[in-house]
Amino acid sequence: MIGKIIKTEENRDARGILKAVDSIPFAAKRVFFISDVPEDAVRGNHFSKTSRFLYFAVQGGCKVELDDGMHKETYDLSGNEALLFDKNTWMKAYDFQKDTILCVMADQAYQSSDYAADYRELQKIAREKDV
Repeated sequence: MIGKIIKTEENRDARGILKAVDSIPFAAKRVFFISDVPEDAVRGNHFSKTSRFLYFAVQGGCKVELDDGMHKETYDLSGNEALLFDKNTWMKAYDFQKDTILCVMADQAYQSSDYAADYRELQKIAREKDV
């Protein structure tokens, strides 16, 4: 498996909804939110050379495709699940529901040099790892 699903906790009552992730396997050094994504837009289409990530939909949902350079997996983040994945994993988020808020946690601070948008670079890393 490329990604790992972690169950989130959701509590609903007259005061609203509380959504929590209690099993984060790293200390988050960066947290950001993706929202107001236009219909048919794609987010991501890149990979990180050093960061691990946890994605979860605070509201709404989307699909996330992960690719390790050799295999692909698609996840639906519209329920009470978070998605954990490691460095050197191509990520593409798409099919965003209206009003989706996607929370992203990373174990590393952002550095633009850490990200690559050339899929061939990921394939090269995957081949080297497979040898």
